[in-house]
Amino acid sequence: DRLRVYSFSSHFLLTASLSWLVWSNRTGANEAVMQFLEGISSKSEATSILKEKLSKKELIMGFGHRIYKNGDPRNAIFKELSHQLSSRPGGKPELYSISAHIEQMMEDEKRMYANADFYAASAYHQVGIPTYLFTPLFVVARTSGWIAHIIEQRSSNKIIRPSSAYTGPAERALPSHYAKL
Repeated sequence: DRLRVYSFSSHFLLTASLSWLVWSNRTGANEAVMQFLEGISSKSEATSILKEKLSKKELIMGFGHRIYKNGDPRNAIFKELSHQLSSRPGGKPELYSISAHIEQMMEDEKRMYANADFYAASAYHQVGIPTYLFTPLFVVARTSGWIAHIIEQRSSNKIIRPSSAYTGPAERALPSHYAKL
């Protein structure tokens, strides 16, 4: 995206980013996860379906990440949220239980770890977000960052190579009224 802005085609950045989402394997992963989970009614059925898919070398969406080889740190947040939502009135404890079972099977059988999409799917589902809106929700969350990239890049039009050293404010506790689901 920054390269497109660097080449003065920034007015196409959002279109290019959306196109990249549509035509890459980065979109719809949590949708695919939810579609997979919706067809499973028990842990034993999950075991059978997952073993069949693995024997056919089918891709299991929601697992693995090109950067986080030993687990996606974002997954813990979505996993806890999904667990809490499953425990509430109207929650789906069986959905969470099946998800946890599949996650463990993937770790044991393939040494693959759930990424943020895996439990995001069941968390979104349990708060009532329709599956077809999962990707648009992802886009809405990303759009301000994409626009910030345009503004930042246009300010000097130099290729920016971000460092991994955080220099912002110190970590703060989340106010208690936000911590409750």
